This record gives sequence, structure tokens and C-alpha cells, in this order.
Amino acid sequence: MAITYKRFVDSIDDAAGVLEVEAACWNEATRSPQSLLELFRSTEQVQACWLAQAAGQVVGFMHAFATFDGGLTTWELDLLAVHPDWRRRGIATELVRRATRDAPSSAARARTMIATDNIPSAKAFQRVGYDTDAGLSRIYVLDTPGGDAPSPEWPPEVTIAQQPGKPSWVAAAAGHGRVSLLAVRTVLYDGLWVEGFARDTSPALLAAALAHAAQQGLDLVGLIVPASDPAAISVVQAAGCESLGDYLTWTHPLPLPD
Repeated sequence: MAITYKRFVDSIDDAAGVLEVEAACWNEATRSPQSLLELFRSTEQVQACWLAQAAGQVVGFMHAFATFDGGLTTWELDLLAVHPDWRRRGIATELVRRATRDAPSSAARARTMIATDNIPSAKAFQRVGYDTDAGLSRIYVLDTPGGDAPSPEWPPEVTIAQQPGKPSWVAAAAGHGRVSLLAVRTVLYDGLWVEGFARDTSPALLAAALAHAAQQGLDLVGLIVPASDPAAISVVQAAGCESLGDYLTWTHPLPLPD
């Protein structure tokens, strides 16, 4: 059966198909088809979702979006999924290739983070030309206060400054480090990525990130911490963060060659 590829268009059926593939792979998404359609329609972030279809049904997808950290724009290839019945047909590689080529012209690089035990995904990105450095990262997540809980205030020693016109901020504690806060809306969650957390980073910056995410109406905070940094890991563990395991960062300079 022929496999076709297309960029997501304004279709509730395609949104439902994306969620069906996600459920077959992980069953972690909490969005409804309408909620996912609203995400893909949103102009809050620069994004693209590529679909693989067979007989009009979605059998795989790749969601990507831009993040902004200082003067660097990164095209994040966030979630790659192929239905178990349709694997080993080159679908994942083609979705990665198409999504990478869809990067905005302002992006200097494309990036993804792949769990160390996810060999099929790593191979798909490698076939497109992505490469990884030697350093492991550990990803931690912490839910923001939900329901009717009041949004906390960040510690007074922390300043948070938004990058002009971008859904990203810099949080700094005088003499105790700085981190980047990157707002992202994904197929699975709405969250705040914290990058730059290391051994000399004040725990107050983690508290500030959590408060800021709650004030922005985001579900969770995700921290990318070097796996070789036990001091930073101790701080995030003491705060109750849950580890999602070890990941490798794979990148590709942009634009992708033909």
C-alpha cells in the first residue's frame, strides 16, 4: 500500500489520526482532537506537523517547532511516532527529513533529544545526517500547581526578563547562575523547558521557573541537566522532580542539503 506524506492541514480527522498513532505508541497525550487542532492552528509558536498516510489514514507523524534562546533560533524536532503496524518501511526517516526541511529560515540548527534506549529513532535521525555529541543529558519534569491553587511568586533574588517578542525568558540570580526558560506547546503537553541548569545554579532559579510556568498557564517544567553533574541532579531531585531518563542531543546545521 502506497504511503504519502503531507504537512498538516486544518482537519479534525487528521488531528484525531495523530492522537490515534500517539495512543498506539505511548498513550500519554491528554489532548482531545479539537484541542490538538487548536494547537496546530495557533500562531503562538512557529511550528509544523508532518503526516504519513496510507489509504487516507494517519500512520505516522513528526511535530516540530522553533525555540528562541538569545540570538539562537533552534528548530526542535519534538515528537516522532510511527504506528507499530507500519514500522520498518522508512516512514520515520522520511518524516524527519521533511520536518527538518520545513525549518524557518531564521533557524541555525535543528535539534532533537532521544532516549539512549530508543535505537530506532536514533537511526532515523542519523540517516538524515544528524549527529550527536558525547555528553548525556538527564531530563526531569515537575508539574506546576494546578486547579484553583494560586500561582506562586518567584524568589525575590531572581530576575526574569523576556526576550523581545519571543516566548522565552532569561532567569538570573545574582552570582548564582542563569537559565533560559523556553515556552513550548507540544502534542503531549504545554510546558516550560529550563536549559543551562548546572552545579553552580541557585535552587531559587528552579523555584522561579516553576512559578513562572504556573503564571503562564503551563502544565509542567522540564529541566535538561548534564548527567555528569551530580550537584545539579541533587538540587532537582530534592525539589521533587521526576527523571525521564538519559538522553542524547542530536543536531543538524540548517538548511538541510538537498
